[in-house]
Amino acid sequence: MKKILKIVTACLVLPASFLCATTQEAQEEKQTNCCCLENSFGYLNVGVGPLPDLIPSFGIGYRAQKDHHGFDLSGSIAKTWIQTTARVSVLYNYFFKPKLESEFYAGLGLGIKGVHEKTENNSHVAIYPELVFGKQYKNETNCQRFFQMQIGFPVFALDKIVKKTWTHHKSSYSISYPTSYKTSYVPEVIFSYGIGF
Repeated sequence: MKKILKIVTACLVLPASFLCATTQEAQEEKQTNCCCLENSFGYLNVGVGPLPDLIPSFGIGYRAQKDHHGFDLSGSIAKTWIQTTARVSVLYNYFFKPKLESEFYAGLGLGIKGVHEKTENNSHVAIYPELVFGKQYKNETNCQRFFQMQIGFPVFALDKIVKKTWTHHKSSYSISYPTSYKTSYVPEVIFSYGIGF
């Protein structure tokens, strides 16, 4: 009788434990397959462009990523003997196969730049949609790095911003406004390399 009881108990417990183990394995596999990746970091970047000019630029930014989706906010400045250019970009990035060790992405967003030319004492502001393609990875010291290509096209420029000042009842007033508008259909291509911190 005791032997029969042991056999019946074994027959009930064994499938239950097997079922429990299978369920646990399935949950672990589901968690492994689940893409629950989160990442964010600040960065410094160096770049050249817009092509065909190879003007060096230096910038700072912040990017965040959750699974396939990412956000990037950056600013940079480029200076030559005759002009100074400041840029700000806000981008949405889509990571094709999220993996912190190495991942490719593409994105789009909005860029704004201000240019001041010393020779003509002329300034203008431009706004443009941006496309970005790049690769983000971790190097051998486990630090975040990326390289990317940003394309601004078309560029809507508010050209020749002038400052007008007038006086009324011993008070002085001034206003800055564009005197002309133009659109450039030549893509602005900038290559940059980012170093996370």
